[in-house]
Amino acid sequence: MVKKLFLFILILTSIQVNGQITKVGEGQVSPDGNFVAFICYMGHVQDIFLYDLQKDTLSQITNSSVLDFDSQYKTSLNWIDNQRILFLSKYGGLSQQYIVNVFTKTMEPNGTSSSNEYLLEYSNVNQESYYISSHKGMEPAVFSRKLHDSRERKVSKGNMNCTSITVSPNGELLTYKEMPFGKTVLISLRDNKIIKTKMPTKNTFVYAWSPSCDRFIYRYTYFTGETSESELRLYNIITKTSEIIMKDCDFVWGCLWTKDKYIYCLSNKCYLVDQETGKQKEYDVIGRPACWLNNGQSVLFIQDKKAFILDLFTGGVKNVIN
Repeated sequence: MVKKLFLFILILTSIQVNGQITKVGEGQVSPDGNFVAFICYMGHVQDIFLYDLQKDTLSQITNSSVLDFDSQYKTSLNWIDNQRILFLSKYGGLSQQYIVNVFTKTMEPNGTSSSNEYLLEYSNVNQESYYISSHKGMEPAVFSRKLHDSRERKVSKGNMNCTSITVSPNGELLTYKEMPFGKTVLISLRDNKIIKTKMPTKNTFVYAWSPSCDRFIYRYTYFTGETSESELRLYNIITKTSEIIMKDCDFVWGCLWTKDKYIYCLSNKCYLVDQETGKQKEYDVIGRPACWLNNGQSVLFIQDKKAFILDLFTGGVKNVIN
């Protein structure tokens, strides 16, 4: 009886919290696959929420309602392990790294730096964070530092305006984009050297790495006369060749890649591709694919104030938020 009452209270709390959410910003699954962390908005208030996949409950981890607007800022969710999340916030004024324990709901800074940090990516393999920051009037560059360490290492080269970081699953490679032309730069993190590619030198954007870390999916936008066209491509680092996945894809929600398949989502459809056969399966789903769930059997999607799970075998959809 007590157990049933406790479960009822959990579900009721989840429904009440769910109904207050006006926008879903990010969603990332824990390494063990049991939880999904979200950054959600309740009006202008931003907070971190935790969804239990087994219990089907949503709970609030942080409470920012007492903070001023700037201090509520949160972005760049990254799981460190099955208990802790690394993210960016402006609790101290600057955008800096913080760690929250989702079970104890305690928070601590992850080192400090003298400038704002943006577009944070974390490598569990390297136990190192990678982010964009600007120091001493220089252009925004890619920096890294170890967990609980304030010592920074510059990763990007020269004094170029850098953005859009991705890190390979094995922690050995990193891409960033140089502005204003949108050139993708590939870096070896082992020796901190640029790896030359044969990608287009303008208007590219990397979405997803293969688990084998020898390929990634990117978008290339080019101009014909006064109109622009975009292609989704697969780049092979070993052969230095690009393969067109889809033409005429002006809007791309996002891409995900797992062991034997990848998924890419355009304006009004998603396509699941079998790597071995090349066969595609279409889904009438609109939203951004956030992460794989259930060992690649389903995908979490985010669309405005909604978050839902798509079962890749049945095509069924389960609403998580709203």
